[in-house]
Amino acid sequence: MADGDVSVKVCIRVRPLGPREVIDCCRVCTNFVPGEPQIILGSDKAFTYDKVFDFNAEQREIFEGMIKGLVDTCFDGLNSTILAYGQTGSGKTYTMGTQFDDCIKRTTKEDSYHVQWTISQQNT
Repeated sequence: MADGDVSVKVCIRVRPLGPREVIDCCRVCTNFVPGEPQIILGSDKAFTYDKVFDFNAEQREIFEGMIKGLVDTCFDGLNSTILAYGQTGSGKTYTMGTQFDDCIKRTTKEDSYHVQWTISQQNT
């Protein structure tokens, strides 16, 4: 199946430890398989996703890898939804953001010129 034929894609981002977790001597229990969209929990539980972002991933990488392409599909007449799911403290707000550098604000900021250009091309 071609990449564009998939209706649902599942991506995972492992957030870095928070300040309180560092103070409490918590440790990261995930390992990443280099070059593969796979994480390993503990020593033996492997999970494969469409994309995996480790705790070193920056917001720009998340935006480019997960969100930016969805903007174009909206102009092709398709609906797009981004859903952050997970237990309390798992990093939903960290990823979707409440800061200036968050993914949602970046979409409106960086794609506004692209959106305007696309609309102008459709109206000509």
